[in-house]
Amino acid sequence: MNTDYPYHLVLECLAVGAIIADHQGHLLYANASARNLLEKGVFTKDAARLTDHLRYRARRDGVERLTCGDGLVHAAFTTTGSLTIVLIYSPPRDPERLGAALAEVYGLTPQERRLAIAIYDGLSLTEAAKLIDIEVSTARTHLKNIFTKTRTRRQASLALLIASCAAASSTLPLRAMPERELDTSPFSLSA
Repeated sequence: MNTDYPYHLVLECLAVGAIIADHQGHLLYANASARNLLEKGVFTKDAARLTDHLRYRARRDGVERLTCGDGLVHAAFTTTGSLTIVLIYSPPRDPERLGAALAEVYGLTPQERRLAIAIYDGLSLTEAAKLIDIEVSTARTHLKNIFTKTRTRRQASLALLIASCAAASSTLPLRAMPERELDTSPFSLSA
């Protein structure tokens, strides 16, 4: 892997795994976090290695659940030109704290927060709608509102944005919010 790319220093600072692959799925770059995960073995739900999966997957953006060791990680795929960029991150540990951060920073409603976190957790829109007990058409409307409020246009971009919020919110104290805005109902996104 060539490490002479100008983005090398920036990507090495990320706490998430960052992979850049060409249009044929060959790795051009992986930061230290990604290399560590790849050494452990990162697999798709069909037990394909991530590196093989990159070669054969459709060139589309999205978030997928992957296994790494005994745990789950998520990968957000996005394509730009002839490159595929993959960011690998861990699912949220504290949905309440993350939801509060999303409400404060982006003004998301409780339903929008649940949907955004479910997408970040790697669920499809249909799976997320079922989980939070809303119709898919309602979920689509919420997703459009989320995209507008977060200034994103794709679920993969939204997942990456939420990953950065999750990292920031895990280190900051949870601000006191009015009870009507902070959803304290038991809500788990774990599969």
